Amino acid sequence: MRGRRLHSNAINRLLRNFYRDVSGNIAILYVFMATVLFFFVGGAVDYSRLNAVRADMIESMDAAGLAVARLSVSDTSLSDAKLNDYGKKFFIANFKQAKFVDNLDITFDLSNSAVITPCVQGQLKTYLLRVVHIEDFDMHTCVEITKLGSGKVELALVLDVTGSMGSYVGGFKKIDSLKTAVGQLLDV
Repeated sequence: MRGRRLHSNAINRLLRNFYRDVSGNIAILYVFMATVLFFFVGGAVDYSRLNAVRADMIESMDAAGLAVARLSVSDTSLSDAKLNDYGKKFFIANFKQAKFVDNLDITFDLSNSAVITPCVQGQLKTYLLRVVHIEDFDMHTCVEITKLGSGKVELALVLDVTGSMGSYVGGFKKIDSLKTAVGQLLDV
């Protein structure tokens, strides 16, 4: 009986010492923070990759939309199906990240005679966020291309306000030449 009590006391003392010991707390904190840090780093890596693929996708859509707009204006006999096929091929040729995007679907809305609207959608697989069950990012991008000769043109003019517009070139004040040129531009 006495052996049991000594054994029980030894176990109680060991448990009390274990409970009071704080030297292992750093390991628990490290495991917790490493998990959180991995989540944030994984999110940053996958999100940066998403932005790079999306930027390439938008550039490729712009190029394909402009190519389809140019072709539709130069050859009005082409059907919408042929223009759509041409646009898809043009997009795939320019989209360098296509191998990373699953279920890639490209459409060209040619219903409006003045505007072409190419749209792309697909899923980009994640690398590190799969650990937290985020398997992929849904991507959906549309751009709008106005055909040549149809619709308004957005134009921005920049004026030098450093005082140099007060000087003369060829006998004319620069600011007066600028006003004349802007008037002519707006008439066009």
